[in-house]
Parts: sequence; C-alpha cells; structure tokens
Amino acid sequence: MTSGGDAAGGSPVGRTRDVGWEIGVSRTVAVAATQAWELLTSDEGQAIWLGAGATLGPVKAAGYATDDGTVGEVRGFHPFDRIRLTWQPPSWDHDRVCR
Repeated sequence: MTSGGDAAGGSPVGRTRDVGWEIGVSRTVAVAATQAWELLTSDEGQAIWLGAGATLGPVKAAGYATDDGTVGEVRGFHPFDRIRLTWQPPSWDHDRVCR
C-alpha cells in the first residue's frame, strides 16, 4: 500500500474530502441480488448485521436502536443497491457511517 496521491495528483486513496479516512470491503457471494437484499432488509438479516432489535425504515433520517443500546440513523436507502447509515454503540461518544 502506498501513501501517495492518485494518478491525477489528488488525495491519497481512502482519504475523503470532508470526513477523514474511509475503508471499504466487498465480497462476492453466489446468491441473487434480490435474495441478498431481502435478507439484509428483513428483521432476521438486520439482527445479524446490526444487532437484535434493529428495524431500519427505508426513509432518510429514520432512527433505529438495537436491544443492546446501539443507535443510528438511515442516511440513504436505495432499494436493491445500498443502505447508508450511522452506527453508535452505547460505549462510544460518536457515531460511524456504514454503507
């Protein structure tokens, strides 16, 4: 990994303009996109990736809370594409943006 700028001489890879550093991870799985989306947005799926009790609404600024006290807010909801949200466990003094 290098710490230099991009090919056009801009910021280093991963550095955002307004919120600092961003790390992304992806993985390809052998399921249909609709099947994956349906799991991620179901109560069962949300409990797996956010925690028990989480219920995300497909509306920007909708809040959610888990049974363990983690709280957050939906920042973007694009069906069959992506969900962007904040995530803050009770022991943290600030939130993180997840997508």
